Amino acid sequence: MKSGSSLAEVIVALVVLEVAILGSLGIVVLASRTLADAEVTERAVAALEGTADSLSVFATPGEGHRDIAGGRIRWSVEEDGGFVVSFERDGRVSVRVAGVALLGGL
Repeated sequence: MKSGSSLAEVIVALVVLEVAILGSLGIVVLASRTLADAEVTERAVAALEGTADSLSVFATPGEGHRDIAGGRIRWSVEEDGGFVVSFERDGRVSVRVAGVALLGGL
């Protein structure tokens, strides 16, 4: 009996190892993208909170927007003091908040 590995076994083992390494790299790239998306969403939520807080204290009827890193914040205020604030990214709404102005625009 012969001990050791044949060339075919070594090649198969290297191919399996290569597939595992490529799979691991793919997971790292996906995790990096997910982290970047989460950071943009976190900044957007913080900006939405600030905008909603401002509108809840004193909101005059109308609408507006402002650009932030990664997207755009839009808001609209109704005559009754209700407002909607949303974060748009790539042409679609990612986060939306609705509320009512505490002072009603007095």
